[in-house]
Amino acid sequence: MGRRRKADNFDQLQELLTLMPWWIGPILALLMFLGIRFLLPRVFTTSEQPLSPGHFIRGLASTLSWVCGGLVLLAWVLAEIAKLSNRRLSQMQGDSTALNL
Repeated sequence: MGRRRKADNFDQLQELLTLMPWWIGPILALLMFLGIRFLLPRVFTTSEQPLSPGHFIRGLASTLSWVCGGLVLLAWVLAEIAKLSNRRLSQMQGDSTALNL
């Protein structure tokens, strides 16, 4: 028997979104985007020093918000595709058991 690969955070997010209603994914992506884009820079205050963490975070927050929001949306789309595939597979199995009766 082969080893199962260790699930990373993206796989865990996708599995979690598979269990949730369809509308949770876009809301979670929007909250992730807004939180990183607007709240994270407010947590890290800037100082007069050019190499302070606040300057670094403020510069990175814009790009990081798009990346994280996009990854959540990608996980949501993959979870919805998996749900659709599982639904079709269960319908096909239900049809085959009806024919065997």
